[in-house]
Parts: sequence; C-alpha cells; structure tokens
Amino acid sequence: MLKAFRDTWELGIHSYLSYIRDRLLLVRELLAEEGSVFVQISDENVAHVREVLAEVFGAKNFVVTIPLKKKGGQKAGMVSPVNDFILWSAKNQEAARKKFRKLYKQVAASDLITKFNLVELGDGKTASISELSKKTGNDYRRFPKLFEEDFPNARLFESNDLTAGGYRRTQSVPFEYEGVTYHPGEGNCWKHSAITDDRSPSGMERLAKARRLIVGQDQIRFKRYATDFPYEVVTNWWDEFGGAPDQIYVVQTNPEIIKRCILMTTDPGDLVLDITCGSGTTAVVAEETGRRWITCDSFARHADSRQAGGRWFETSTAHQ
Repeated sequence: MLKAFRDTWELGIHSYLSYIRDRLLLVRELLAEEGSVFVQISDENVAHVREVLAEVFGAKNFVVTIPLKKKGGQKAGMVSPVNDFILWSAKNQEAARKKFRKLYKQVAASDLITKFNLVELGDGKTASISELSKKTGNDYRRFPKLFEEDFPNARLFESNDLTAGGYRRTQSVPFEYEGVTYHPGEGNCWKHSAITDDRSPSGMERLAKARRLIVGQDQIRFKRYATDFPYEVVTNWWDEFGGAPDQIYVVQTNPEIIKRCILMTTDPGDLVLDITCGSGTTAVVAEETGRRWITCDSFARHADSRQAGGRWFETSTAHQ
C-alpha cells in the first residue's frame, strides 16, 4: 500500500491533500444544505485531512471525530495502532442538526450489571450486587456470566427519583404506600398523579399495583428494570464493529459502520453519494436502507470496480 501511495501521489502528501481538497470542494456543491460528509482516514493523515475539511466547510461545521476500532493491530515499532478515524463535517451544522437522527445500541451485559446495581430475586426480595457478591464470593461486576449462573431468575434494576420540581395540583400531595405516607417535599411534586378527579386509579397507584415502587432513604422511588430499555445512545466511540467480514481489500469497511453514518444523517429516499466507491459497500448499504445512491471511482482504468483497490472517503447527503 505504501508503494501504491508513492506511485499515485507524485508529490507525496501535497498531491494527496490536493486530491482530497478538490473532491471536497465538489462535494460541497453537491450536498444539500443539511447534508453531511464522512471521511474515513488512518492516524497518519487524520490531522491534515481535518484541516482540509475545516478549510472547505468551515471549522464551525465540523461535527465530531469518531475513533473507529479495526479488526486487529498493524505492526509498529512501539504501540500497534488498532483504529482508524471517521471525520464528520456538515455543509451547514445548524441545518444538519435538524436532520440528525439519534441512534441507540444495546448495552453490553457487563455494562448492565454496573448501571443496574440492584437485584430482584426470584422470591421477590431485593439486594444489591455488592451484597450478593459478598454472600457468594463471586465478583459479578467483573464476571457477569457468573451472576446469570448463580441467579438465573433474578432481574437487574435501578431505583430512580419519583419527584420533580414545581407544583402540580394532582401530584403535589401525599401518597400512601404499604401503610406509610410519603410526601414529594416542599415545592416538589410526584412525576405521576397521586390523585384523580374521577376517582380512577392514579399514576402512582398504577405503579404500586405493577410493583414498580421501592422504598429508598425515607422516600419511595421508581423501580426501572434493565429489560425495560437495555439500550444507550450512540456516542463517538465506535469499538464494536471490527473489520469487514470476509475482507478482500485492505481499505474495505464493515457495512455496519457505513449503515450507522447513513441512518444518523439521512431519511429513506434521500440520496447517498460515494465519490470513491472502492468495493461498492456504500451502494449496497444505501440500497438495503431504502436510500437512493450514486457511486463513482477515480480508478477508471479498471473494468471491475471491485478491483479499484481503495476508497478514500464516504459521503452521505439528503440531496434535494
């Protein structure tokens, strides 16, 4: 790949950055106002390419740098690099913000047991993860599989605050639970109704009937199970994908990475453009997600686009 780089770019990094800049200038003209561009790059040139993006789209329109873990490390003299980067810039970040779709991913079992640190056992009793670890001698936070083996019928949960600030006529009143009366506090209210005008069950009563209330420190709280919504918002740390399955080319990207970029910034029917399509992964993912697509390849001398040998970056847009 290094030899190919030198053969292609006569003036080294200067030729390469000129190539990138020319194509980004063209992409800027093609993008809809709310469009986004994604550039996948290694650590060798990430700083240079980010500067080019800032020059073309403006520093204020740069969205985020996404560290992207690859399948394995590359040989290095000291520490082996195991990641690429995805640089995300918008044509107009304010417009792109309205187009942005927040994504969620499933929380790993090891993370669930850290976040949901309380347990409802099969007999209805509750305990903390720490208490159960002391009882059995197993460190369940480090080895969550042992927890599943030791307590197969248990349910992880956390206790959430049931009060909020402000006065609400049907919520800023005392509520009786298991023979004890609780009050949301001065100037506060329950997050759900505690009384109703038509004498139908209030929100707090329905929670009690569903066994979703738990007594905390002199107050009742909401019991939220891990299975209610075992997902978390996707951030810029992408380490769950690895390399492309059945990888043929060095620059081939895992389709799930491209899919995430497309889902975050486009809607079905929008147009996705990949100006150096390489192995054609972007077109495949766009087709699968109901987007229109255009791809082209700068290595036109090859009859088969799969032989192009490289894809410098992905772009996605909601073109009008």
